[in-house]
Formats: sequence, C-alpha cells, structure tokens
Amino acid sequence: MARKLDQHLDEVRRIETLFGRLRMFVTGVGIGFGLLFTWLQLQRYSFISTVRLLDGQTLIHVSLIFYYYAWVFAHIIEGQMCRWVYIADPNRGKTPVALIMIIPILVAVGLLLFIVQDNPVHLTIVFTGFFIMDVVLFVNVRKLAPKYEAASAKIYEPEGAYARLAQLRYYVSHHVRGQWQFYRFGVMAFILALLNASVHIEVLHQFLGSEARNLVVDLSTEQSLILVPGLLFASYIVVAEGWMWSMRMRTRRALLTIDDMRTRYEFSPVKITSSGGGKRASAKSRLRPSKT
Repeated sequence: MARKLDQHLDEVRRIETLFGRLRMFVTGVGIGFGLLFTWLQLQRYSFISTVRLLDGQTLIHVSLIFYYYAWVFAHIIEGQMCRWVYIADPNRGKTPVALIMIIPILVAVGLLLFIVQDNPVHLTIVFTGFFIMDVVLFVNVRKLAPKYEAASAKIYEPEGAYARLAQLRYYVSHHVRGQWQFYRFGVMAFILALLNASVHIEVLHQFLGSEARNLVVDLSTEQSLILVPGLLFASYIVVAEGWMWSMRMRTRRALLTIDDMRTRYEFSPVKITSSGGGKRASAKSRLRPSKT
C-alpha cells in the first residue's frame, strides 16, 4: 500500500496542494516590490560610495535589503517543504483566523520599516514591533503545526508510508517546533535590547558616538552617532536570518535524504505506541533494501 501511495504522491507532487495560489501571489508581489525596493535604496549611492567603508546608515539600508529578500525566499523554501510533508488540510482550505490577522499587520509594520529607516529612534520602535509580531506569528504557527501533522499522519500510517511519516515528524518536531527557535528568539531579543539602549538612552548614545569618533577619526558627529546602532541592526539581521537559514537548509537536506532513501529502501516502524486512543507510528524507522 505504501508503494501505491508513494507513486500517487510522486505523480501529483508538482500540483499545488497547500497554499498554492497564495504562494504564487506572495512570491510574485514579493519579487516585484523587492526590485522596486532595491532600486529605491540604491538610488542613494553612487558607485564610489558603495566601495567605501560602510557607515551606520548605509549598514541599515543594506541590511534592510538583505532582510527583505531573506523573507521573500524563505517563503519559497518553507512552502516547498510544507508541500513535501503535508497532504491533508484540517481547515479544509480555509486560512486560520489567527494568520489572517497577524500577516497583514506584519506586512504593514514591514512597510513602516522602509518609511522610518532614516530615523534611528523611529526605526527601533517599529523594528521592536516587527519583532513582537514575528514572535506572535511563530507561536501561532507552532500551535497549528500539530493539527496539520495529525491530519497527514492519518493518511500515511494506514498506508504504511513510513518514510513520508518520518519526513513529516522531522519537519514538525525539529523545524517548526524545534527548541532551537526559542534560543534564536532569545538572542534576537538581546541584540534588539542593546539596539534600543544605544538609541534611546541619551547618555549611552552620546558615549558610543564619542567612542566611535575616537576609533574612526574621519567620522562626522552625525555618522558617529549612528555607527553603533547601524552595527547592532546589521548584527541582528545577520544572526536572525543566518541562524534561521542554516536550520532551514538543514531540514530541507534531511527531508531530501529521507526521500532519496525511500526509493531504495523500505521503511518500517520501530514501535507502535498508543496516542489519543489510536495507534501512532514512531518517526524512528528500520530500513531494509527495497524489493524493486
């Protein structure tokens, strides 16, 4: 039965299952706005200025470009992995109410970042709001994941599709609901707190500006005051997205590895445990060479 299900799912893999039309719309709009956003950002600089030592304001501008594209392409990869592991929608095609409320707010706050990027005080306030909405989105997705996992597992388990079940369990437990997410948000919150302190605490703000002028003599007073916040802003984005993308690609590689092994081996569960009144196959599986 597992072989028959695998063949069927392989045939329809390219068909948009979950969030297909939304993925195409967001990707198209995201790339379009991204090109416009990048062009507007680059209008500020000549070729010569781009090869000079970046100042704080430039770091913020460049970081925002990087941050934007990181989110746009993340949607593509995450959507791909969701289509690999989920084959049932417990909401029957309806977008969860929580996401309907959170996503527009997140987009609106993201647009505000572009508007206030030249004002460090306003930027840190809006960026803090963006961080809060990012955490709220994560919490809601983390709560929804088990429902999608259970709906897909109900199809995989009776069919004996244990390789796909292993992919599903790995994606939900190690990626969407992985404990590393909490450590990541903790580090992000710490850097964000330092960024806010460097901007909103005037004594610290002036002290850091003075230290920056001592280190880089050519800096003007205005440049020195924004240098440390710019470095902290860039550090936040590098840490947040670097960490996220490393785990995202690690998960993707694991799913592809299991998928490759599925074509050469037969998976069988190590044990069956009772869960919620029914049987639940463990994500851990034994392997034996495929007969075909």
